[in-house]
Amino acid sequence: MEEIIINWAQSHSSIQFDEFLNFITHQTFNICFIILICFAVRLYFHQNPQNKINFLRLILVFGTSAVIGLLIKHSFFRLRPCYALTSVLQKTDGATSSFPSGHTTLSFAIFFSCVYAKEKLATILPLFLFASLVGYSRIALGVHYPTDILAGITLSFVVTILINSLLPSLLKNKLVYKLIY
Repeated sequence: MEEIIINWAQSHSSIQFDEFLNFITHQTFNICFIILICFAVRLYFHQNPQNKINFLRLILVFGTSAVIGLLIKHSFFRLRPCYALTSVLQKTDGATSSFPSGHTTLSFAIFFSCVYAKEKLATILPLFLFASLVGYSRIALGVHYPTDILAGITLSFVVTILINSLLPSLLKNKLVYKLIY
C-alpha cells in the first residue's frame, strides 16, 4: 500500500513541482527556525505572561520532538523507499534511517504547539499547510514512506500533549516562574 501511495505521488509530478518540493524539503529546518525567531521577536515586543508560556511551550515541544525523533531514528533503522523499492525514484538526498520523518516531526511540532497556544487561524492555517507540504514532499521525493510521515505527526502530537500536561507543574518551579512573571 505504501509503495502505491509513493508511486502515485511521484507520477503526479513535473520537473518544476519536483524543484519546488526539493526547495521545501531543503529549507524545512531554516523555515522552522525562522518561525521560532518570529515568535521570539513577538515575545520581545509583547512581553506578557501568556506569550512567554506559549514560547516556552513551543521551544519545549520543538526540542523534545527533535531529540526523541533522533533517538527513534537511530534505534530503528528503516531503509528509505528509494533504496528499498525498485519502482521509487530518489529525487533528493537522504542518508539515514527513514523512520520517523524528522522534517515532518519538527514542522508539525510547531503547528501543534500553536494549536495548543490557541493562536489565530491566520497563524495556524499556514503552519498546517506548510507542515503538510513538508510531509508530502518527503513522500513524493522518494525518501519517506507514508508511515514515516504519520509517525512524525504522531510523535509531535504526543510530545505536545505531554509537554502541555507537564507545563502547569513546570510553571510552579521558582526559576521558571521568575522568567515568566
